[in-house]
This record gives sequence, C-alpha cells and structure tokens, in this order.
Amino acid sequence: MKSSQFNLPTTFLVFTIYYSCSLVQCIQFTVLINNELTANLGAHCIIMGFDDGTLPIPQGTKGSFPVNFGDPKQEAIASFALTAQTSEGVHGTFVLFDNNRDSQRCENNICEWHVKNDGLYLNIQGNQVLQFKWSS
Repeated sequence: MKSSQFNLPTTFLVFTIYYSCSLVQCIQFTVLINNELTANLGAHCIIMGFDDGTLPIPQGTKGSFPVNFGDPKQEAIASFALTAQTSEGVHGTFVLFDNNRDSQRCENNICEWHVKNDGLYLNIQGNQVLQFKWSS
C-alpha cells in the first residue's frame, strides 16, 4: 500500500506532462539515478518548483524522473535531496538537471547519474565524471 503513495503523485505528474506536451511543442529530458551504494537511497525531487515527492531507490537499482519544458530559454531545474541509509548518513541536495548547464552535456536527453560512496557522477560522453560530493 505504501508504494502506491509514492507512485501516485509521480504517475499523475507524468500523465499531466505527457498530455500537456502533446498539445504544444515540448522538450523532454530524463534524470536517471543509478544507486551504486551498498544501501537504499531516498530521492526527494522538486522539478521547476513542483514537489514530485520522494522515491525510494533500493541499492543496485535505478530511479527516473521526467523533466519537461516548452521553451529552450526557459529555466528548467530539477533539484534532488538525496539521503543514503548508511551508517555514515551521507546526504545532500543537488541540482541534477539545469537546462542551461545540462542540455548539451546529457546524451539523448538523458542525464544519467551514478550515486557512489564518494559522491555523484554524471555520465558525460561515456565517462562517469564526479560532479558533487556528499555532505556528512
């Protein structure tokens, strides 16, 4: 029953964005988060000011979030509060998508992140490049 609480807001948001994007020209990106930790990860997402809720990402799995906007000059930002359930209690709030910064460096409109013990890596042209370190 709890899992449907997490998925209902996301499902509604995806449906709403899909429907609205079908009516107008829409630019679509996906933020893909690979949890490479040895612990579960909680990802609380805010996309362009809208709270998309918290998605649990179990260790060794992926979570994805759509980011859609209509104008390439429009500021489109997705920030994530990430908390790992580790003994160190690593956490942090990170901007994982900013269209001004990422529209050219994310391949095929997918910003693929790898969450590791020492920080967050973005896949840039097939290489995992450290972008953020954890707060502790």
